[in-house]
Amino acid sequence: MAQQGQGFDLSKVSTADKIILGGTIAFVIWTFLPVWYSCCTALGVTFASEGISGFHNTIVISWFLALLSIVEVVVTKVMGTELKMPVQRGMLHIGVAGLALLFTLLGLVAKPTGVTLSWGIFVGLALNLVWAYGAYMLYSEPVSAPPPPSGTGLG
Repeated sequence: MAQQGQGFDLSKVSTADKIILGGTIAFVIWTFLPVWYSCCTALGVTFASEGISGFHNTIVISWFLALLSIVEVVVTKVMGTELKMPVQRGMLHIGVAGLALLFTLLGLVAKPTGVTLSWGIFVGLALNLVWAYGAYMLYSEPVSAPPPPSGTGLG
């Protein structure tokens, strides 16, 4: 008989988890693209940022939080491992997404010296909002009750 591999089962992943995964994976990749800040303006023309990506200062914290969210969803839903957490998964993701949004917003203020904001940081903010929306959807889902312990029936 042929034995099936243990691959990832995406049917176990809810829509909220897929939105969280999509937003966080896109944010992790987007952080490294050099479109967050522009370098110079001469005669009304803005030049390329010369490799200034979002991976600096406070946005590094948002990037790390996005990685943590990806790992949590992959471990709990895709791989099927149960994690014992003191809070509901949705509340955990709302907190993490909110912190990441805050640190990305701080990137508007704590930008590298000598650069101006570019359109890339606003795309990063939009990806954070997608992530936060997925976290809100996850929080709004009904919590499934754990199965009753075996051997406690009347009988």
